[in-house]
Amino acid sequence: MWPAFVPGQSTATVDKVVISGDDAVVFSRFTHTVARNGKTFNTPVAVHLTIANGQIARLHLYEDTLAVHEAFED
Repeated sequence: MWPAFVPGQSTATVDKVVISGDDAVVFSRFTHTVARNGKTFNTPVAVHLTIANGQIARLHLYEDTLAVHEAFED
């Protein structure tokens, strides 16, 4: 989706990182501006990472998909 946003106007802030064994969860917030309509929106995000052999083996992204949907509405 990054190509749909205004270049240079997206931010990601990290609020908290929780690590347990090979798993980590990053709690964050994304702010984007939609290129097509100029709407700016914020969405809380959680990213679940699983590490194997020192590399990211799995990544799950959870975000407020309703906020994303509403930002793309004209």
